[in-house]
Amino acid sequence: MLIGSKFTPVNRSTILARDVIPMPDLEFPAVAAFIAETTGIEFKLNKKYLLENRLSPRLKELGCKTYKDYILYLKYDQTKKEFHKLTTAITINETSFLRNPPQLEAFQNIVLPKIIQAAKSRIPNTIKIWSAGCSSGEEPYSLGLLSMEKYPGLSTTKQLQILATDIDDEIIAKASKGHYGQLTLRNLSPHQLNTFFKNNGTQYEINQNIRSLVKFSNLNLSDSARMRLLRDIDVIFFRNVMIYFGTETRKKIISNMYDSLRPGGYLFLGHSESLHGISKAFKLTNLGKSMVYYKEL
Repeated sequence: MLIGSKFTPVNRSTILARDVIPMPDLEFPAVAAFIAETTGIEFKLNKKYLLENRLSPRLKELGCKTYKDYILYLKYDQTKKEFHKLTTAITINETSFLRNPPQLEAFQNIVLPKIIQAAKSRIPNTIKIWSAGCSSGEEPYSLGLLSMEKYPGLSTTKQLQILATDIDDEIIAKASKGHYGQLTLRNLSPHQLNTFFKNNGTQYEINQNIRSLVKFSNLNLSDSARMRLLRDIDVIFFRNVMIYFGTETRKKIISNMYDSLRPGGYLFLGHSESLHGISKAFKLTNLGKSMVYYKEL
């Protein structure tokens, strides 16, 4: 699932021109329920056209005549290969390095020094940062880049660990390779690009020092059992991902994230997101030009 992404605007005429397979309104509840149950991602009826647009290629490839047939195929596919294709189809991976600079400045110049100072008084002194819904890896690698800029020795001390999770196995596999085109690197300075990347002609490869900081893993954020395994996190980045979930699922995810954070840990949401109506456990503070949630000591 992507970081900093939104549903791509698609108008109805564009969809019809693509010769999609129409989804009868009567079939929509079963399709939406299956997706919500298995991924936690929720679609309302007014987003039916998005599902038609994204799932029609899957139906055509499998030879399914209806969406009901497709759901049955998913339920009985023991290999789970098609389920992974489903998650890829319904999530969008549009992001870039160093997205939302004010938040990242707050992380690099205020939050990171604080958590490094706090770690000095504990054993082990590991610092854990979690990019939840990391998509193709731009966010966790950005956090590694900024951390290395501030504290160049972090890659050799093994003190910093960045966990990057997403529900989409294919996008995780892509992210772990660390190869990116120029468009997603557009926010980097020439110095950052030359220092932390290797130009391979058509693409840039992030250097091994930063890649070694990041561990990618598949995680469905609505899976509370697996979420409970994540503990002693210092900072969570959960930006622009809540758009995929309904209110109750958001409450469950945020509650689990609260439990995952160390006391004094920070939660970064998208700049237009808030926990209003979702959680009262977190406190809100102003860090530089950004508002950031934190867990009280």
